[in-house]
Amino acid sequence: MMSLCLEICVEFKSFTPIEVWNALKVGQADFLNSHDSCEWNDMKTRLRDVGRELEASKELHFTLSFQSGEIRYGHIGHRNLSVIWIRRLFKDLTDADKWVRCFCHSPSFIQAWVYEPEYKFWQNARSPLEYRAKGKSSEGLPLISNGLPFPLQEDVIDTSNNPGRRIVRYGYIEAVGAVMWLGPLFMERTGLDTETLRSISWLGLEPLPNDGLMIKASDQVFDTAEGEQGKRQRDIRNLLFGNVKSEEG
Repeated sequence: MMSLCLEICVEFKSFTPIEVWNALKVGQADFLNSHDSCEWNDMKTRLRDVGRELEASKELHFTLSFQSGEIRYGHIGHRNLSVIWIRRLFKDLTDADKWVRCFCHSPSFIQAWVYEPEYKFWQNARSPLEYRAKGKSSEGLPLISNGLPFPLQEDVIDTSNNPGRRIVRYGYIEAVGAVMWLGPLFMERTGLDTETLRSISWLGLEPLPNDGLMIKASDQVFDTAEGEQGKRQRDIRNLLFGNVKSEEG
């Protein structure tokens, strides 16, 4: 079975950790009720105590680890983003939608998408050392300078044309998935023309709360940059981010 992960982006610190937990308790009650305990920031705790622990904690982020995966909440302050990661805790795209619905009603919701973690990693790996460490060859991959002065300068892998690349922009993340959930903030910040999306015959659309939109480009989570999948990812990227001015990631 393919390993699936979900990235949910909201406005920076728009949710406290306890608010994230409370949203999950409502939207994912069945999942949480099926577990007695988890690891909270590497400490084993009963699930019924998680809310109390989060309220008492002064930390602004958390990680909840289960046997099969994890829930993580963190921040990218310099990009005005907070992110909820759901890793390996859902089985398909329909199940992923239930997790996103915990947050897409909020006016601070920006976007979410499903990804396959191994594919995402290699689409964004820039250091040849990462390839060598995993026993993979980077021969033939395009190289560019990392832009640092001597003696820090070195050649790194150019991922700028990879269809599965992930770039953190100010207020949103440039990434694509087979299914994506887009809030009004995303549309405003990218200049997305939703009427153009509605004219694309292969793109499935479904309304979300607060005038958001769920888009479905494929029944299969993207796991290759080749062939039809690669073409579809490039098409979606052009549709969603074609109006965005180039900037540093």
